[in-house]
Amino acid sequence: AAPAAGAGSWQLDVAQVAVSGGQVDWRDDSLPASAHVALQQLSLKASAIALPLVRPLRFSGSTQVVAPGAQAAAAHLAFEGEASDSQAKVAASLRAFSLQWAAPYLGPFMEPQLNGLVDADVGLAWNAPALVAQVARLTVDGAELACAPALPCTSRPPAALAMRGKNTLAELKRLQIDDAQVDMLRR
Repeated sequence: AAPAAGAGSWQLDVAQVAVSGGQVDWRDDSLPASAHVALQQLSLKASAIALPLVRPLRFSGSTQVVAPGAQAAAAHLAFEGEASDSQAKVAASLRAFSLQWAAPYLGPFMEPQLNGLVDADVGLAWNAPALVAQVARLTVDGAELACAPALPCTSRPPAALAMRGKNTLAELKRLQIDDAQVDMLRR
């Protein structure tokens, strides 16, 4: 049970808040290669909002993720969950997310470049202090390790190995992970 509010303390109690048709334009120029992603058709809902947290807050949302100027189609992200002061859980679904959109963040740490389309159904649960990630399914279609377009691959595979791309070092039609669980505190 939550402690009773003191005489001078403030309280907030909102039944529901919703945002629909929103848009967020994300630009990060702090990287060697600038990152630019837009969230379109953003929809957010929250209900049972109370501060102090006397009951679990419920939330959900969805959006289309696009990279302006990129040739990849929009990805779709949807999530829902609930949170209290000592527990939280969220389930998320991501469809057709291009790894090229993450290249500005991965580039300084990973070479060659990782390409492919990600689909994922994941969950995250926190029960203080435990934090666990559950991967129901994670797939990367058309996964490849590719040299930067301006730089040709220095080591080419033997001629007997036909690669789809002239600048790829490794290619996988599909990489799939099912039913994985990660204790985030112990990693």
